Amino acid sequence: MQPLKFLVVDIDNQTSTIEDDDQLGVLVTTLGEIAGSSQSKLSKEIRHPRTGVLGGTITIRLEQINTSLTDVLQLYVRGLKLAKKDLFSSDPYYILKKKAADGTWVNLYTSEILKKNLNPIFNPLYLPMNKLLTSNTSYGDLFLRFEVWDWDQFTAHDLIGNTELTLHELVSQPNLVKALDNPKHKVNGSISFEKTRVEKRYTFLDFIQNGCEMNMILSIDFTGSNGVPTDPRSLHYFNPYDPNFMNEYVRVIRGIGEILCYYDTDKMFPVYGFGALMPNGQVSHCFPLRPENPFVLGIDGMLEAYKAAIFQYKLFVNFENFSRYKFYFVFLLDMDQLTLDQQLEKLLVLQEREMLPKPTKSILFSLLLPMEKSTTWKKQWMQL
Repeated sequence: MQPLKFLVVDIDNQTSTIEDDDQLGVLVTTLGEIAGSSQSKLSKEIRHPRTGVLGGTITIRLEQINTSLTDVLQLYVRGLKLAKKDLFSSDPYYILKKKAADGTWVNLYTSEILKKNLNPIFNPLYLPMNKLLTSNTSYGDLFLRFEVWDWDQFTAHDLIGNTELTLHELVSQPNLVKALDNPKHKVNGSISFEKTRVEKRYTFLDFIQNGCEMNMILSIDFTGSNGVPTDPRSLHYFNPYDPNFMNEYVRVIRGIGEILCYYDTDKMFPVYGFGALMPNGQVSHCFPLRPENPFVLGIDGMLEAYKAAIFQYKLFVNFENFSRYKFYFVFLLDMDQLTLDQQLEKLLVLQEREMLPKPTKSILFSLLLPMEKSTTWKKQWMQL
């Protein structure tokens, strides 16, 4: 969550500082709030930092720069009738280089070696564009060199031939054949570039700007290994004498929730618990913290529901696995070390056996360490 501050001033002198200019208003926001706004455009009022007087409205638009550098060049390379450098054949491989600004050639990629093959078909090449281009380099400005070599085990490798071309020439012709040059030999064969294309790799902001919405579900660990809420050593402890005290669960909910909440348009989040003993004596592994409606408004709503529920339900000592339940969206699971270790092991086994329910899900584990060992928390992404 990157905080941003926008200060609007009326400059009416020639000094280099804004301290002696009239301040019209200020807006404090976050990068996530801007990115999560409709069309990544945020409009808000600005107010004088001291008096609070309305100073107008500011509109901020978020745009990406150089998104093409996240794309990937896809290339299939094959040799055609390569020259024989050994007795009956050659053991070819190729090296891809680019021409730097100072005129030197920089190695980008070395292919695998294909033994005894004069018409080799090399593995597909996927090269990130940020390895090829800089922010001020165009396709037409970038020169590439493909060198085809014959591998030898005990002597120096032999150059079969090379060819040079621009990136624009390469990507503008999906199927291109270039003769290999070698001043020592007239016939060296050719190199073929097939199915050449630049594959678009979409960024997180691309998805957000095109209507993708993140839905967060919060599930809190109510197992007994956390410790009873009245014990100061408990991860669920609430200090009755300090209203500003935040236990480890509150820290996690605020830390992660304040980032994800901006990407949900209605800010309504379902909040559940697992591993608690219900009033009827049954253990529940999935229960809403607010029985009448699991959805709450914003981070404050999550914390209010959590604080009310932690004293309402009894923490259960033993824990059964939750692997039979289906998880969708981004599922934030707050749990302690013992519970996390047990469940990660079970989930990994189920994943290997392909027994997890479909479709693919994202589960965000938030690991809470015992207070005497650490007062911090760690996060682990696990794509299942």
